[in-house]
Amino acid sequence: MNLLFGAILHALAVPVLAIAPPEGLSVNGFASPVDEPAVLPRRTTQASLQWAPVAGAREYHLRVDTDDPQFRAPRRDCNPHALCLDHVATTVFPVEVRAGYAYKFWVHAADEESISEPAHGAFYVGVRRPAELEVDGHPAEFSPKLPAATRAVTLSWGAVPGAKEYQLRVDTDDPGVKNGPNDCGPHMLCKNHVPANGYRMVVSANHAYTWWVHAVAANGEAGDPTGELRFTVGEAGAGGLPPPPGPYAAQGGGSSFSTAQKLLMTYHFYWYDKYSGAHMRAPDALQDHPASVEKPPFSWKSQAWYEKELSDLSAAGVDVMLPVYWGFPNGQKELNEWSNGGLETLVAAQRAFKAKKLPSPKIGMFYDTSTLTANPKGKLDLTQDADREFFWGTVRDFFSLIPPEFRARIGGRPVVVFYASDFAAAFDAGAFKYLRRRFKESFGEEPFLVPDVSWRVEEDATTQWGASLLGSTIHGIAQIGPGADDRALHRTEDHVRDRQDGNFYARNWEAAAGSGRNIVAIETWNEFHEGTDIADSAEYGTMYIALTHRFANLWRGKKANAEFVYGKSAAPSSVTAGQAFEARVTMKNTGDTPWSRAAVYRLGSQEPQDNERWGPGRVELDEGELIPPGGQKTFTIKAKAPQTPGKYPFHWRMVQENIKAGERLWPGQWFGATEKAFLIEVKPAVRTAQ
Repeated sequence: MNLLFGAILHALAVPVLAIAPPEGLSVNGFASPVDEPAVLPRRTTQASLQWAPVAGAREYHLRVDTDDPQFRAPRRDCNPHALCLDHVATTVFPVEVRAGYAYKFWVHAADEESISEPAHGAFYVGVRRPAELEVDGHPAEFSPKLPAATRAVTLSWGAVPGAKEYQLRVDTDDPGVKNGPNDCGPHMLCKNHVPANGYRMVVSANHAYTWWVHAVAANGEAGDPTGELRFTVGEAGAGGLPPPPGPYAAQGGGSSFSTAQKLLMTYHFYWYDKYSGAHMRAPDALQDHPASVEKPPFSWKSQAWYEKELSDLSAAGVDVMLPVYWGFPNGQKELNEWSNGGLETLVAAQRAFKAKKLPSPKIGMFYDTSTLTANPKGKLDLTQDADREFFWGTVRDFFSLIPPEFRARIGGRPVVVFYASDFAAAFDAGAFKYLRRRFKESFGEEPFLVPDVSWRVEEDATTQWGASLLGSTIHGIAQIGPGADDRALHRTEDHVRDRQDGNFYARNWEAAAGSGRNIVAIETWNEFHEGTDIADSAEYGTMYIALTHRFANLWRGKKANAEFVYGKSAAPSSVTAGQAFEARVTMKNTGDTPWSRAAVYRLGSQEPQDNERWGPGRVELDEGELIPPGGQKTFTIKAKAPQTPGKYPFHWRMVQENIKAGERLWPGQWFGATEKAFLIEVKPAVRTAQ
C-alpha cells in the first residue's frame, strides 16, 4: 500500500487565521521532520507525539495518517486509516504503533475563533522494507532473464530512510556460489554488512538465483525482508517458473474485511465467449442460459459484460466474487488465454466502477484444482517441492493480475478457496505451508486459505463443494446453492436437484443463517453448465438475485430507508384534464442496503396506496442501476391527468416488492418518509368552438 499521506484537513469547519502553528515537533524525543522521518526501534508499541506550546492556543487539532491497517478513523472526514482528533488539550499525545509501518502527523493550534496552519512530522517504527529493487536495471519483480553471457550482476534497491546498512541473501542452484555466515544454507551468498543500497556479484550461465534484502537500523535491528525475488542467467528457470503474467507481484496494500464481519461470497465463472463459442457449445452445452448473449456480449473479452455482472453482484449483496481460475504457471498463452485475459478485463471493469464511485465486490481466488491433473506435465504430487512450485505458481499468477486495491482480504489476508483434492496424485499439509511461505515472500502478506474438506488439512477455514446438489454444507464456511442440473452435459451420471421454485434455496439460506458462521458461500453465481446459477438468466430472470438480496439483508440485519429530496423534485401546480406531463421525484437512500431493479426496488404511488390516478402506479429503476447508501435517484414520472377536474394529491414512496418462492411469499415493504404531497389542480379541458 502506498502511504495515505493526503490532504485530509480540508474539511475543518473553522477558518485558518493568524494564530501561530506549533513548533519543535518530536516523537519519543526524536525530531521528526517530514523529509527525514525519525526511525523508532521495532519493539516500539507507543509513540509520544510532542510539540511546543503555542501562546494563546486553547487546544490543538491532531491528525495521524499511516499505512497501518489497524488504524481506524473516529471521524468521517478522515480516510479509513487516519486518527483525527479536534480537541487535544495537551502538547503531548500518545498513539499506539506497530513495527513495519510509516506514520505522518499534523498539528494545528486553535483558539476560540481560528486555527493555525499545520506543523508536520513523520516517523517509522523499525526500518522500512527495501523497495524499487532491480537486477542490472531490470525491475526485480518481473524475474528478469539475463543473457547466458552475463558474468556479473548488480542487485540494487532504493535507499531506506534510517537504515545504517543492509543484509543480503542470495540462494541458487549454482555450486560456484559459496556459503556465507553459519545461518545460511549451502550454495547461498550471505552478506550481513552491505553499506550501500546495491551489491555486485558474480553469476554463472544457466543457473537460477533467488534473493532478498533486509534494511538494518542504527541500533542493529533488521526490518522486514523483501519478498523472494528471482532472476535467471541463460536457460535456467526461476525456481522452475517463468515470470508471473501480471505486474502486481511483490505488492501488498488495500483494504480488508474483519474476521468478525458477515461476508457473502460466490463463485464466478468467466470462461464463456460468444465470439468463439468457447464453453457454450457441445460438449460444453449450457443447461441454463444468460438473459442475453448479445447485450452485453456474453464473453470474458467484454468489459460491458463484467460491468453488468458487478452491478448484479452488488445488487444481490455479494461482498466477494471468486473467479474460477484455470491458469497454468508455465507461460503458455494458448493454455491461459481466457484465464488470464478474463481477469484483465475484470480489472478494467473494476476500475470503471471505481471511477464512477459505484460499489463492487472485492476479488478472491477460486482455485480450480483440476489443473493439477490437466497440466502438460500430468497429475502432480504435492508432497514434492517441484510440483508444489506449480501449486504455488498458480496462486501467484492469479494475484499478479489483481491490483492490491481490488483484492478480497479477511483479517488483512487475501482469500484463496480451493476446489477438491482428487486431482492431485498425492498431497499433505506441507503443500499449504509451502504455499503460505511463498505467498508471504512474494506479496508481503499471508493468504487466507479455504480448502475443500477433501484436502483434510486445518487452515483458516474449510468448505465443501456440492451444496447445490446436496443441500447446505456447514464447515468453517457455510456453503449453499439453489439446485443443480447438468443433464445438458450428457454425462454418464446426471446430477439433478430440483429448485422447487426457490424453496430449496430458501432452506439452504435458513440453515446457513442459523449456523452461526460469519461467511456464506453461494455455489454458484453463473455456472450455467451445471444449472447452479443465481445470476440473471433466461430461465429465472433476476428472481434469485432478489432472493439473495433479501436473505442476505435478513442475515446481516440490514434495512432499507429513504427520504424525499425537496430541491430536486418538481411537479406542475395545475394541468388540464387528460394532459400528459412529466414530473420528477428524487429519493435519497438513507438505509444500509443498495436499491436496484434486480432486487425489485421501485417508486410507488400513495393516497391511496397503489393508485393509478396519474397513469403508472410504479416507476422502475433503470436496468443495471444501483443506488448505494447515501446515493440519490431522480425518478421521471410520465403521467397523465385524470379526465375529471378537481384537486388531487400527487404522492409517492419507496417500496421493495413481494417475492414469491414456491409456495412461500417473501413480503416486501414500503419504507422511508413519504414524498412531499404535491397537490395538482386538474382544470377542465378547453374546448374549441365549432
